[in-house]
This record gives sequence, structure tokens and C-alpha cells, in this order.
Amino acid sequence: MWLRVTMDNKPMMINGDLVLKIVERPGGEGHRGCHVYLSLTEYLVVDQSLREMMISLGFEDRQ
Repeated sequence: MWLRVTMDNKPMMINGDLVLKIVERPGGEGHRGCHVYLSLTEYLVVDQSLREMMISLGFEDRQ
């Protein structure tokens, strides 16, 4: 499965089979985005929120 995301407003695709975990980006209010971990130490910072990622993966429904 491929995930369509943006990094720095540039579209890209991530192979979902390589994703270890997805977590909210640290920093609290005003910071949008999340970290997509490919290993325990390597991650990508994407522009989508954690909720948007869960919707694209099919874990939540759009409202």
C-alpha cells in the first residue's frame, strides 16, 4: 500500500509496508504534521496530521 503525503508542500509517496509507526509531531499547538517512522531511529516529517494519516490508512472515517 502506498501513502500519498506531502513534505514541505511537495507531494510524495511512501511505501506503507515500510512504515513502523506514525506519531504526532512534538511541539504542541500550532504545529501540524506527524513523524512517519521507517525504523526505530529513521523518520520522515510529513505535513499531514495524525488524524489525516489515520483516515488515509482506513482506520477512521471522514466526517
